[in-house]
Amino acid sequence: METAEIVDYAGARKGVSQRVVLTALGGSGATPAAGLTAPVILVKSFEELKARAAEVKGAIVLIDTPFDQEMAERGLAGVTYGQGSRFRFNGPKAAAELGAVAALVRSVGGADFRIPHAGATGLEDGKRIPAAAVTVEDALLIGRLAARGPLKMHLTLTPQNLPTATTSSPTGLARTRPTKWWWSPATSIPGTWRRERTMMAPAWWRPWAWWKP
Repeated sequence: METAEIVDYAGARKGVSQRVVLTALGGSGATPAAGLTAPVILVKSFEELKARAAEVKGAIVLIDTPFDQEMAERGLAGVTYGQGSRFRFNGPKAAAELGAVAALVRSVGGADFRIPHAGATGLEDGKRIPAAAVTVEDALLIGRLAARGPLKMHLTLTPQNLPTATTSSPTGLARTRPTKWWWSPATSIPGTWRRERTMMAPAWWRPWAWWKP
């Protein structure tokens, strides 16, 4: 389960909260079953994160680094994606080391539609705080509310990090895989023209932290 809402902010009406759309990142820890509530600290860089270390302890940190759409449109989408991915991978770990109770990152990519974009983190055993990607729209919302004054968020994340085991692949090579398996869905949609022909549209879905036993 992945839910979040801003429960306290400047100018909020009593009983009114703002829902935040997010998804857990690979390697994320879990919140308590009832979730956690903490102040939100928004930073734009690793330098700002370190400079505000005293505020970070006990807080939910949002690393709000925009995707460089102009660079992407010049044919350098891979470069700017790599820049954003650096914050997603290293940001939660850096926040954990400073005592944050959770870390959020602005989704990396040029697409909007209020859809979060996941990926891996560098979190390690023993320091796996809850970590998630929020949509671009929700990162902007949090930024606007943070500019008004302090705010708090209630966050619930329930990912699991399963142990791995070494198995043999069909080629005879040893491969490290999770001890529990998931399967890729497959389907076919018959067309209305030249039905004897097949067009394949392969795609993939990384499990990251969505596994449920």
